[in-house]
Amino acid sequence: SNFQMAEDWGTHRCINWPQASVQVQRSLQFLNAHEDQPSFLLMHIMDMHLPYKEPLQYRSLFVDETPEGIDLTGYFVRHEVIRMAKKGGDKFKEYIRGRYDNNMRYLDDVLMDLFEDLGDQAPVLIFSDHGEEFWEHNEFEHGHSLYDELLKVPLVVKAPGLSGQVSSLPVSLLDVTPTTLALAGLR
Repeated sequence: SNFQMAEDWGTHRCINWPQASVQVQRSLQFLNAHEDQPSFLLMHIMDMHLPYKEPLQYRSLFVDETPEGIDLTGYFVRHEVIRMAKKGGDKFKEYIRGRYDNNMRYLDDVLMDLFEDLGDQAPVLIFSDHGEEFWEHNEFEHGHSLYDELLKVPLVVKAPGLSGQVSSLPVSLLDVTPTTLALAGLR
């Protein structure tokens, strides 16, 4: 609501930093409560942002132990990661990339459960509002530059009647609204 995103929705709920599994559960509850009427659901997931807080069973999928000499108490923010990257060098940067990948794998698993519950007839769009930079241009995270790592984001559309394909044509987040309306048969 602090970005005026709560306006003009039939229902708007916001919890700061819920895990994806919580968001999926809340989304399914909403859809089940409205199964007798057409519904549109926008679910925003924050798991790919700092602080990386993947569930423990995902913590070591793509990363070994925390590099020696680095103190992470489970919560870290951008300025701390940048400070520790200077101290820990490439080993620490690899660790941070691994933690990001752990969160991505967790998110993949949670979303697969959601897609199974939705079934084949529900149109689904997956998109990201930004990418992440992992020191490709001597910077980390997002919001500070306009390199491809930050601008080239996924846009995945799954809907009845659409065949699987990959397009090399440029698209924009501006395409999300008209695509969503077209899938719903609306102008």
